[in-house]
Amino acid sequence: MSRQVYKLNWAERLNEWPEQIPKPRPRGVKALGRRYENAVALQLGPTAVRGQWWRFRDANGPGLCQTDFIIIGKVWVAILECKHTFTDEGVEQLEQLYLPVVQMAEDKQAIGIQVCKNLSSHCSGKVYNTLESAIIAARAPGPTRLATLHWRGFGPLLAYKQKELAYV
Repeated sequence: MSRQVYKLNWAERLNEWPEQIPKPRPRGVKALGRRYENAVALQLGPTAVRGQWWRFRDANGPGLCQTDFIIIGKVWVAILECKHTFTDEGVEQLEQLYLPVVQMAEDKQAIGIQVCKNLSSHCSGKVYNTLESAIIAARAPGPTRLATLHWRGFGPLLAYKQKELAYV
């Protein structure tokens, strides 16, 4: 697992790629995940912001993180974490890093959705097949602000027109 946020002081959205972070050239399994992420990007179109960098400070000191996608609604922001195969690590990243950072930076309810091509035996809870249904589930009252979206890489990812997504 990557960084976990503890006693977050502040967070902000960055306008450009941080100088100290080299641009990756994925190979092997990581390249497979990147191709899946590219397919998700094509489905989302201009609805989502891809590869947004965030800067924050917590009890551990300064930190940086990058979300795969964010979708900003009127009162919420959805963080989409793409994984070729469902992982517990993706859930932990959403819960312990991205949700607190993005919620503080955007000052809106943050929800997390792990978008995966393949499910695994570790996947617990309900799994949704449209982005809208996953957003509705993650926004529902209850202890969790997470949902899993199973998209095999073909067919529509969105049930509605992209313009209507912000109103879900």
